[in-house]
This record gives sequence, structure tokens and C-alpha cells, in this order.
Amino acid sequence: MRNKLIFAALVFMGFSACSLSPQTEEGIVWQYNLDYDIVAGVVQVGNSVFFADETGNIYNVWMDTGNLRWFRTLSNQNIVLLYAAEIAYNDCLFVIYTNSGSSDSILRKYDAADGGLISQTNLPILPSANYFTYTNSSLQTILLLHSKTDVVKVVMDGTSFTITPYYSIDFNLTDIRTIAYGDGNFYLFDFDGTIVKTDLEFSSPSTEQLPSNIYGAAAYFSFNQKLYIGTSTGLIVYNAVTMAHLTEEDITSMEVKYSPLYINPIYKMLYVGYSKFNNPGIGKYDITSALSQKWFYKSFDPITYSPVYYSEMLDVIAAIDDYGSINIVNAQTGALLFNKYLGVITHPYLKWAKDYYGKTVYIPVNNPSRVFCYSLDYAVSQQN
Repeated sequence: MRNKLIFAALVFMGFSACSLSPQTEEGIVWQYNLDYDIVAGVVQVGNSVFFADETGNIYNVWMDTGNLRWFRTLSNQNIVLLYAAEIAYNDCLFVIYTNSGSSDSILRKYDAADGGLISQTNLPILPSANYFTYTNSSLQTILLLHSKTDVVKVVMDGTSFTITPYYSIDFNLTDIRTIAYGDGNFYLFDFDGTIVKTDLEFSSPSTEQLPSNIYGAAAYFSFNQKLYIGTSTGLIVYNAVTMAHLTEEDITSMEVKYSPLYINPIYKMLYVGYSKFNNPGIGKYDITSALSQKWFYKSFDPITYSPVYYSEMLDVIAAIDDYGSINIVNAQTGALLFNKYLGVITHPYLKWAKDYYGKTVYIPVNNPSRVFCYSLDYAVSQQN
């Protein structure tokens, strides 16, 4: 059932990373094939990466080889999300799942090393696969979950969970798609275009309304205190302090769906994946002042679900289009460096993990269902 192709391994300075070998197939260091659709992951902690399929199976494989480290099954439960973190000096995997046909959901904490169950608790909402994490003033890890109308704050400390539900945030929100944080405020984005700004206790709300749908792409940048929002009509920009819509900075007629916006805070650049069929691709924008386009790479197919990944080490951008090809682009010029078919991503909010050097990414695809350890270093080397 769980077939994997192993090509190479490298252990360096105590850390694992994918590496090239003579057997590497156009950048594929290893791949892990599954029988069922991937619905959660990939997340990384320690020397492992984790992912889960639609039948309730959880996989932990070694980063460097793709060898199975441990495997758990939740008996055909619907796994909503995976989240990995170091808690109290221990590597942990957090799993949220629901009973089939039920609105109940359960949060479990596993020991990342051996898959042992540490603790679990019931959640008062059925959360989306999209979530937000941050560290509070007490250096506790906070997991912020949301359903279509409500938010739950989970404080993860040691073996315990402290859960605070916020049912009163329903300010005409019917389908919350994502949450952003900035300078002591939360920003909730609803599919119908509603934006709610609240304090950290979800009180003192103010509401704005966009004339277009929000699928899930939104980001806050503290340098200029602006919100960048991907919508069905393009990239929309807001002053987060005054909640003024900066219409002169909007990039319209270029639809953005689930592909997350990536902001490079050092160089103050924004990268966006576009999903409109007749104008797909990746855009790079300078956000030091007013939004200005640096380049636009036009892909053959839309980029709907794939993250837009940036490698600082290699200075390249990567994303998978809806045909299933990974597009690797020079981050300075927007020129295509390399592309290769890997497989189609059909679920929103699937994540890519990276190795410790940023030269390799761990990519889940749904059709066919598999996880790749893919070397961006190989793709760049083909240009030399």
C-alpha cells in the first residue's frame, strides 16, 4: 500500500536534508506514493515530515530518505489538519479530526518521535483546514482555529490544552476563509468579501466590505501596516490602521484564489499566484511604499491551490500550476528556470515543508496521490 522510491540521504551537522545523487530523476530525490488522497500536510518537525490521507492514516517519514518512521490510523476518521511544533522542549504533532458525518471534532497531541498519544481534547467547533499560529507574551504557542462562523483559541502548554471559544464574533460572517494578525489586531476574512478587524479578545470589531469574494489568500505586513487580500477580482490593498481601501494600489482582473500570498520581509517583496484562466501566473511586487509590479511570469495553467514558495538560499520562486507542473522561476527576473510534471493539487490549504537549507521542498499532490522530496538546487543547476 505505501510504496516509496528512495534515492539519496545526507546527514550534515546533525541535521537531515534531501540531497542529490546520480539516481535523482530531474530533481526528485524521493517520492512516497499513497493509495488515497492526501488531505493534510506536509508539516515538518525535527528530522521528520508528516502528512495524512482521506481514510484517516497519518504518516511520519524521515526527511532525508522518505523511509517510514511511524504510522498511525484513526479508523476512517476525517483528518482536518496537522500542525507540528516544539512544545516544552519536545517535538509534537497536533492532529484534528472529526467523526464521519458528525460536527464534533477532536484535537490530539502526539509525540513526534514515536507517535505516542500524549493528550486529547474535544473542540467546540468543526474547524477549517486553514489555521493560524502565533506566540503570546508568555511565550506560549497559540493555535487559532475557525469554523465558518466562530473562532477557537487553543493555548498549548506542556501536556495540557486551554481552549477559549469565541462565538460572539458572528458579525454577519457566514464563511470565514482565513485569519491574519498584525500589531495587536486580528483580521477575519469572509468568503463574501467581509473583513472584520478585532482586538486579541475578538472584541471592539470594525467591519469593511469588499465587492468581491475572498477565497483564502490574505496577508498583513507590519512594515507598512497594510493588508494584501487575494480576491475573485484581483489583489486588493487596505491600510490596516484606518481600514481605508487603497484603490490606487489594487491589481484588478487577475483572480487570486487559495494560493497563499508570500511576503519577503527583508527585501519587502510580495509574491502572488494567479488563478484566472486567461491570465495565470506569478507576480512579484515591491511593497516598500505603493504597490508596484516588478515582473509577471505567465504560466501555462492557473495557480489555484499551490503555495508560492520562496527559497532565500537560491533566490527562486516555485509553485505548481493546475496542470500539475512545478514552475521554478528566477526571483530577480521572473524568468522560468525549470518545470516538470509532478501531479495536480486539488485541495486548498495543503502545505509545503522545507529542509534546513531551503534548497529542497516537500510537496504533496493529490492526483496521483504522493509526496515528493524535490530539489530546487537541481533545477537551478540546469541553468549553469
